[in-house]
Amino acid sequence: MTASLSQFPSVAIQERSQPATPPEVKGLPLLGVLPNLLKNPFDFLARTRQQYGDIYTLNLGFAKMVVLNHPHHAQHILRDQVANYYKGGAIWEAVRPFIGNGLVLSQGEFWLRQRRLMQPQFHRQRLAGLTSLMVEQPVGVRAAPSVFDLQGSHFGLKHPILASKNDPKGYM
Repeated sequence: MTASLSQFPSVAIQERSQPATPPEVKGLPLLGVLPNLLKNPFDFLARTRQQYGDIYTLNLGFAKMVVLNHPHHAQHILRDQVANYYKGGAIWEAVRPFIGNGLVLSQGEFWLRQRRLMQPQFHRQRLAGLTSLMVEQPVGVRAAPSVFDLQGSHFGLKHPILASKNDPKGYM
């Protein structure tokens, strides 16, 4: 089930007093879904996607966060309409030390420069090479990240698909 971002407009139509919002995963009073999210984030997010669909709101107790699960949503927010989405505030600032100021968190000219630097990595020929590695990966293998650099500005994540004979360290 793929929901469209147009189903949840950010600007209210005149007949409505408030904009439509995606379904909300409520959780506990004061804490929201935060305990479940922290306990097992991947399974929790997979279950909520299965129950609520591609777009839903998480009540984190202190804030609400809209979760988007479809690649078209990422394209809409991170590329097509990037100027319409502000990447600031308490939650973004809390995440920035862990994942850096990359494409997901940067804005404006800095974002555009980073995007242009990354674009060659997503060339059709480069992706075709990665596709063959993905097909070779055994089904059901769930590789866990093996390197976490909490002191640095990013996580160094390794995955068997990325660690190929051409790039044995998995840095690509």
